[in-house]
Amino acid sequence: MFDKIFLYYSSFFITNFLLCFIILKLIVSNKLKFFKKIIIKKNSDYKMHSHKIYQNAGVIVIGFFLIVSTLLYLSFYKDINITENISRPIIFFISVLILYIMSIYDFKKNLHPIFRLIIQITLVYASLTLIEFPILPVEYFPLKVQYLIVIVFWVYIINIVNFVDGLDGLIGITAIGFFSNIVIFSLIFKISSINVHISILIIPFILAFLIFNKPKAKIFLNDVGSIPLGYIMGFCLLNIVQNNNWYFFISLFLYFILDVTFTLIIKIKKGYYPWARLFDYLFLQPVLKGKKTHWYVLKHIFLYYFLMSFIIIVIYFYQLNNIYLFIYSLISSLIIFYKFNNFNLKKN
Repeated sequence: MFDKIFLYYSSFFITNFLLCFIILKLIVSNKLKFFKKIIIKKNSDYKMHSHKIYQNAGVIVIGFFLIVSTLLYLSFYKDINITENISRPIIFFISVLILYIMSIYDFKKNLHPIFRLIIQITLVYASLTLIEFPILPVEYFPLKVQYLIVIVFWVYIINIVNFVDGLDGLIGITAIGFFSNIVIFSLIFKISSINVHISILIIPFILAFLIFNKPKAKIFLNDVGSIPLGYIMGFCLLNIVQNNNWYFFISLFLYFILDVTFTLIIKIKKGYYPWARLFDYLFLQPVLKGKKTHWYVLKHIFLYYFLMSFIIIVIYFYQLNNIYLFIYSLISSLIIFYKFNNFNLKKN
Protein backbone atom coordinates (compact mmCIF):
# COMPACT_ATOMS: atom_id res chain seq x y z
CA MET A 1 0.00 0.00 0.00
CA PHE A 2 2.79 2.41 0.94
CA ASP A 3 4.63 1.61 -2.31
CA LYS A 4 1.56 2.48 -4.37
CA ILE A 5 1.04 5.78 -2.54
CA PHE A 6 4.71 6.67 -2.89
CA LEU A 7 4.66 5.80 -6.60
CA TYR A 8 1.50 7.89 -7.11
CA TYR A 9 2.91 10.99 -5.41
CA SER A 10 6.29 10.60 -7.09
CA SER A 11 4.71 10.34 -10.55
CA PHE A 12 2.44 13.28 -9.82
CA PHE A 13 5.37 15.39 -8.52
CA ILE A 14 7.61 14.60 -11.51
CA THR A 15 4.83 15.22 -14.05
CA ASN A 16 4.01 18.65 -12.60
CA PHE A 17 7.69 19.55 -12.40
CA LEU A 18 8.33 18.55 -16.02
CA LEU A 19 5.27 20.39 -17.35
CA CYS A 20 6.30 23.64 -15.67
CA PHE A 21 9.98 23.18 -16.52
CA ILE A 22 9.30 22.59 -20.24
CA ILE A 23 7.05 25.65 -20.58
CA LEU A 24 9.51 27.91 -18.74
CA LYS A 25 12.41 26.50 -20.76
CA LEU A 26 10.61 27.30 -24.01
CA ILE A 27 9.88 30.84 -22.79
CA VAL A 28 13.45 31.68 -21.72
CA SER A 29 14.71 30.11 -24.96
CA ASN A 30 12.38 32.44 -26.85
CA LYS A 31 10.64 29.50 -28.52
CA LEU A 32 7.15 30.06 -27.14
CA LYS A 33 5.42 33.20 -28.39
CA PHE A 34 1.98 32.58 -26.87
CA PHE A 35 2.78 34.56 -23.68
CA LYS A 36 4.90 37.27 -25.35
CA LYS A 37 2.53 40.10 -24.35
CA ILE A 38 2.66 39.16 -20.66
CA ILE A 39 6.01 37.45 -20.12
CA ILE A 40 8.46 40.00 -21.47
CA LYS A 41 12.11 40.94 -21.01
CA LYS A 42 12.85 44.04 -18.92
CA ASN A 43 15.72 45.66 -17.11
CA SER A 44 15.67 44.85 -13.40
CA ASP A 45 15.04 47.57 -10.85
CA TYR A 46 17.90 49.42 -9.14
CA LYS A 47 20.39 48.08 -11.69
CA MET A 48 20.62 44.75 -9.88
CA HIS A 49 21.38 43.00 -13.17
CA SER A 50 23.36 44.00 -16.21
CA HIS A 51 21.06 42.05 -18.54
CA LYS A 52 17.35 42.05 -19.29
CA ILE A 53 15.31 39.35 -17.55
CA TYR A 54 11.98 37.75 -18.40
CA GLN A 55 9.23 38.91 -16.05
CA ASN A 56 5.95 37.34 -14.89
CA ALA A 57 6.83 33.66 -14.59
CA GLY A 58 3.99 33.65 -12.05
CA VAL A 59 1.64 33.43 -15.04
CA ILE A 60 2.94 29.87 -15.55
CA VAL A 61 3.69 28.81 -11.97
CA ILE A 62 0.44 30.00 -10.37
CA GLY A 63 -1.51 29.19 -13.54
CA PHE A 64 -0.44 25.54 -13.31
CA PHE A 65 -1.14 25.46 -9.57
CA LEU A 66 -4.65 26.86 -10.09
CA ILE A 67 -5.51 24.40 -12.84
CA VAL A 68 -4.15 21.29 -11.12
CA SER A 69 -5.37 22.13 -7.60
CA THR A 70 -8.86 23.10 -8.78
CA LEU A 71 -9.24 19.89 -10.80
CA LEU A 72 -8.08 17.79 -7.83
CA TYR A 73 -10.41 19.67 -5.50
CA LEU A 74 -13.43 19.09 -7.76
CA SER A 75 -12.51 15.42 -8.17
CA PHE A 76 -11.26 14.28 -4.74
CA TYR A 77 -11.94 16.86 -2.04
CA LYS A 78 -14.73 14.85 -0.37
CA ASP A 79 -12.38 11.87 -0.06
CA ILE A 80 -9.53 13.82 1.58
CA ASN A 81 -9.23 13.40 5.35
CA ILE A 82 -8.00 16.67 6.89
CA THR A 83 -8.02 18.11 10.39
CA GLU A 84 -9.30 21.55 9.40
CA ASN A 85 -13.00 22.24 9.17
CA ILE A 86 -13.06 24.38 6.01
CA SER A 87 -16.43 25.68 4.92
CA ARG A 88 -16.69 26.93 1.34
CA PRO A 89 -13.15 25.90 0.26
CA ILE A 90 -13.94 27.14 -3.25
CA ILE A 91 -13.27 30.64 -1.88
CA PHE A 92 -9.57 29.73 -1.65
CA PHE A 93 -9.38 29.08 -5.40
CA ILE A 94 -11.49 32.12 -6.28
CA SER A 95 -9.27 34.38 -4.16
CA VAL A 96 -6.05 33.05 -5.70
CA LEU A 97 -7.57 33.47 -9.16
CA ILE A 98 -8.66 37.07 -8.52
CA LEU A 99 -5.22 38.01 -7.14
CA TYR A 100 -3.68 36.32 -10.17
CA ILE A 101 -5.87 38.24 -12.65
CA MET A 102 -5.49 41.52 -10.73
CA SER A 103 -1.70 41.22 -10.85
CA ILE A 104 -1.72 40.59 -14.61
CA TYR A 105 -3.95 43.63 -15.07
CA ASP A 106 -1.70 45.65 -12.74
CA PHE A 107 1.33 44.76 -14.85
CA LYS A 108 -0.41 46.15 -17.94
CA LYS A 109 -2.18 49.17 -16.39
CA ASN A 110 -0.10 49.95 -13.25
CA LEU A 111 -2.77 50.04 -10.52
CA HIS A 112 -2.33 52.33 -7.52
CA PRO A 113 -0.92 50.48 -4.45
CA ILE A 114 -3.94 51.57 -2.36
CA PHE A 115 -6.33 49.93 -4.85
CA ARG A 116 -4.29 46.73 -4.78
CA LEU A 117 -4.34 46.78 -0.98
CA ILE A 118 -8.14 47.23 -0.94
CA ILE A 119 -8.56 44.18 -3.17
CA GLN A 120 -6.24 42.14 -0.93
CA ILE A 121 -8.14 43.16 2.22
CA THR A 122 -11.50 42.40 0.58
CA LEU A 123 -10.40 38.93 -0.55
CA VAL A 124 -8.85 38.10 2.82
CA TYR A 125 -12.03 39.25 4.55
CA ALA A 126 -14.05 36.96 2.28
CA SER A 127 -11.56 34.18 3.06
CA LEU A 128 -12.27 34.28 6.81
CA THR A 129 -14.76 31.50 6.13
CA LEU A 130 -11.75 29.26 5.42
CA ILE A 131 -10.56 29.64 9.02
CA GLU A 132 -12.24 28.00 11.99
CA PHE A 133 -12.63 30.55 14.77
CA PRO A 134 -11.81 31.12 17.54
CA ILE A 135 -8.06 30.71 17.09
CA LEU A 136 -7.34 32.56 20.35
CA PRO A 137 -9.12 32.48 23.75
CA VAL A 138 -12.36 34.46 23.36
CA GLU A 139 -12.17 35.74 26.94
CA TYR A 140 -9.04 37.68 26.00
CA PHE A 141 -9.58 38.26 22.29
CA PRO A 142 -13.22 38.79 21.21
CA LEU A 143 -14.11 37.25 17.86
CA LYS A 144 -14.25 40.61 16.07
CA VAL A 145 -10.72 41.38 17.28
CA GLN A 146 -9.58 37.96 16.06
CA TYR A 147 -11.08 38.64 12.63
CA LEU A 148 -9.13 41.90 12.46
CA ILE A 149 -5.88 40.23 13.60
CA VAL A 150 -6.22 37.53 10.94
CA ILE A 151 -6.98 40.03 8.17
CA VAL A 152 -4.02 42.26 9.05
CA PHE A 153 -1.67 39.28 9.43
CA TRP A 154 -2.75 37.61 6.18
CA VAL A 155 -2.47 40.79 4.11
CA TYR A 156 0.92 41.45 5.71
CA ILE A 157 2.20 38.00 4.70
CA ILE A 158 0.97 38.56 1.14
CA ASN A 159 3.04 41.70 0.86
CA ILE A 160 6.12 40.32 2.63
CA VAL A 161 6.27 37.48 0.08
CA ASN A 162 5.90 40.07 -2.67
CA PHE A 163 8.90 41.99 -1.30
CA VAL A 164 11.03 38.81 -1.21
CA ASP A 165 10.78 38.43 -5.00
CA GLY A 166 13.61 40.88 -5.60
CA LEU A 167 16.74 38.77 -5.52
CA ASP A 168 17.85 35.89 -7.72
CA GLY A 169 16.52 32.62 -6.33
CA LEU A 170 15.33 34.09 -3.03
CA ILE A 171 11.60 33.57 -3.37
CA GLY A 172 12.17 30.09 -4.78
CA ILE A 173 14.48 28.98 -1.94
CA THR A 174 12.15 30.56 0.63
CA ALA A 175 8.99 28.95 -0.76
CA ILE A 176 10.59 25.50 -1.09
CA GLY A 177 11.99 25.76 2.45
CA PHE A 178 8.60 26.95 3.74
CA PHE A 179 6.48 24.23 2.10
CA SER A 180 9.04 21.44 2.59
CA ASN A 181 9.13 22.07 6.33
CA ILE A 182 5.34 22.04 6.42
CA VAL A 183 5.39 18.59 4.80
CA ILE A 184 8.13 17.30 7.13
CA PHE A 185 6.47 18.68 10.28
CA SER A 186 2.99 17.47 9.34
CA LEU A 187 4.05 13.97 8.28
CA ILE A 188 6.44 13.36 11.16
CA PHE A 189 3.89 14.46 13.76
CA LYS A 190 1.02 12.74 11.87
CA ILE A 191 -1.00 15.90 11.23
CA SER A 192 -3.51 15.38 8.40
CA SER A 193 -3.58 19.00 7.32
CA ILE A 194 -4.69 20.51 4.02
CA ASN A 195 -1.28 22.22 4.15
CA VAL A 196 0.40 18.94 3.16
CA HIS A 197 -1.70 18.66 -0.01
CA ILE A 198 -1.12 22.32 -0.93
CA SER A 199 2.63 21.98 -0.33
CA ILE A 200 2.99 18.81 -2.39
CA LEU A 201 1.06 20.50 -5.21
CA ILE A 202 3.08 23.70 -5.33
CA ILE A 203 6.65 22.52 -4.60
CA PRO A 204 7.29 21.00 -8.08
CA PHE A 205 6.17 24.21 -9.81
CA ILE A 206 8.38 26.36 -7.56
CA LEU A 207 11.28 23.95 -8.07
CA ALA A 208 10.97 24.18 -11.86
CA PHE A 209 10.85 27.98 -11.58
CA LEU A 210 13.92 28.06 -9.29
CA ILE A 211 16.05 26.40 -11.98
CA PHE A 212 15.61 29.52 -14.12
CA ASN A 213 15.48 32.00 -11.23
CA LYS A 214 18.69 30.99 -9.47
CA PRO A 215 21.71 33.28 -10.03
CA LYS A 216 22.04 34.53 -12.69
CA ALA A 217 18.28 34.72 -13.01
CA LYS A 218 16.63 34.35 -16.39
CA ILE A 219 13.09 34.92 -15.15
CA PHE A 220 11.17 36.30 -12.14
CA LEU A 221 7.73 35.56 -10.68
CA ASN A 222 6.77 39.22 -10.25
CA ASP A 223 3.47 40.21 -8.63
CA VAL A 224 1.52 37.72 -10.77
CA GLY A 225 3.26 34.95 -8.84
CA SER A 226 4.39 36.45 -5.56
CA ILE A 227 1.04 37.96 -4.48
CA PRO A 228 -1.03 34.75 -4.97
CA LEU A 229 1.88 32.81 -3.43
CA GLY A 230 1.76 35.11 -0.39
CA TYR A 231 -1.97 34.43 -0.05
CA ILE A 232 -1.30 30.67 -0.14
CA MET A 233 1.51 30.91 2.43
CA GLY A 234 -0.64 33.06 4.71
CA PHE A 235 -3.42 30.48 4.50
CA CYS A 236 -0.97 27.70 5.42
CA LEU A 237 0.37 29.65 8.40
CA LEU A 238 -3.16 30.20 9.74
CA ASN A 239 -3.89 26.49 9.37
CA ILE A 240 -0.82 25.77 11.51
CA VAL A 241 -2.37 27.98 14.20
CA GLN A 242 -5.66 26.09 13.93
CA ASN A 243 -3.75 22.89 14.68
CA ASN A 244 -2.31 24.58 17.82
CA ASN A 245 1.29 24.35 16.64
CA TRP A 246 2.16 27.86 17.74
CA TYR A 247 5.92 27.49 17.91
CA PHE A 248 6.04 26.10 14.39
CA PHE A 249 3.75 28.91 13.23
CA ILE A 250 6.02 31.57 14.71
CA SER A 251 9.22 29.92 13.45
CA LEU A 252 8.39 29.11 9.84
CA PHE A 253 8.62 32.62 8.40
CA LEU A 254 10.20 34.49 11.29
CA TYR A 255 13.28 35.93 9.61
CA PHE A 256 11.38 37.71 6.84
CA ILE A 257 8.76 39.04 9.26
CA LEU A 258 11.54 40.55 11.39
CA ASP A 259 13.41 41.96 8.39
CA VAL A 260 10.41 43.54 6.65
CA THR A 261 8.85 44.85 9.89
CA PHE A 262 12.11 46.54 10.93
CA THR A 263 12.58 48.04 7.46
CA LEU A 264 8.99 49.33 7.26
CA ILE A 265 9.27 50.99 10.66
CA ILE A 266 12.47 52.79 9.60
CA LYS A 267 10.91 53.72 6.25
CA ILE A 268 7.78 55.22 7.84
CA LYS A 269 9.86 57.10 10.44
CA LYS A 270 11.74 58.73 7.56
CA GLY A 271 8.43 59.92 6.09
CA TYR A 272 8.04 57.44 3.22
CA TYR A 273 4.95 55.45 2.33
CA PRO A 274 5.17 51.75 3.32
CA TRP A 275 5.01 50.75 -0.36
CA ALA A 276 7.80 53.12 -1.46
CA ARG A 277 10.28 51.16 -3.60
CA LEU A 278 13.53 52.06 -1.81
CA PHE A 279 15.12 48.59 -2.01
CA ASP A 280 15.98 48.93 1.66
CA TYR A 281 15.11 45.44 2.93
CA LEU A 282 18.06 43.95 4.75
CA PHE A 283 18.19 40.80 2.63
CA LEU A 284 19.03 43.02 -0.36
CA GLN A 285 21.90 44.89 1.30
CA PRO A 286 24.69 42.29 0.90
CA VAL A 287 24.18 42.56 -2.88
CA LEU A 288 23.34 46.26 -3.20
CA LYS A 289 25.79 47.71 -0.68
CA GLY A 290 28.16 44.88 0.15
CA LYS A 291 28.80 43.90 -3.49
CA LYS A 292 28.28 40.27 -2.52
CA THR A 293 26.82 37.77 -4.96
CA HIS A 294 23.19 36.69 -4.81
CA TRP A 295 24.45 33.29 -3.66
CA TYR A 296 25.67 34.88 -0.42
CA VAL A 297 22.10 35.65 0.65
CA LEU A 298 20.68 32.37 -0.69
CA LYS A 299 23.16 30.31 1.35
CA HIS A 300 21.94 31.92 4.57
CA ILE A 301 18.26 31.35 3.80
CA PHE A 302 18.86 27.80 2.55
CA LEU A 303 20.79 26.96 5.73
CA TYR A 304 18.02 28.54 7.84
CA TYR A 305 15.37 26.21 6.40
CA PHE A 306 17.65 23.15 6.11
CA LEU A 307 18.58 23.32 9.79
CA MET A 308 14.92 23.90 10.64
CA SER A 309 14.12 20.54 9.03
CA PHE A 310 16.89 18.94 11.07
CA ILE A 311 15.61 20.51 14.32
CA ILE A 312 12.08 19.24 13.61
CA ILE A 313 13.39 15.69 13.20
CA VAL A 314 15.52 15.94 16.37
CA ILE A 315 12.52 17.25 18.34
CA TYR A 316 10.43 14.31 17.16
CA PHE A 317 12.95 11.55 17.86
CA TYR A 318 14.01 12.91 21.24
CA GLN A 319 10.44 13.93 22.18
CA LEU A 320 11.44 17.50 22.95
CA ASN A 321 9.17 20.49 23.38
CA ASN A 322 8.51 22.45 20.19
CA ILE A 323 9.74 25.59 21.92
CA TYR A 324 13.23 24.52 20.85
CA LEU A 325 12.16 25.07 17.25
CA PHE A 326 11.22 28.65 18.11
CA ILE A 327 14.49 29.18 19.99
CA TYR A 328 16.44 27.94 16.96
CA SER A 329 14.45 30.12 14.57
CA LEU A 330 14.78 33.24 16.72
CA ILE A 331 18.54 32.86 17.20
CA SER A 332 19.10 32.07 13.51
CA SER A 333 16.90 34.97 12.40
CA LEU A 334 18.72 37.42 14.65
CA ILE A 335 22.12 36.21 13.38
CA ILE A 336 21.05 36.63 9.74
CA PHE A 337 19.46 39.99 10.59
CA TYR A 338 22.70 41.17 12.24
CA LYS A 339 24.91 40.02 9.36
CA PHE A 340 22.74 41.58 6.66
CA ASN A 341 22.23 44.80 8.63
CA ASN A 342 26.00 45.25 8.91
CA PHE A 343 26.13 45.89 5.16
CA ASN A 344 23.45 48.52 5.63
CA LEU A 345 25.25 50.28 8.49
CA LYS A 346 28.66 50.43 6.84
CA LYS A 347 27.31 52.77 4.16
CA ASN A 348 25.40 55.09 6.46
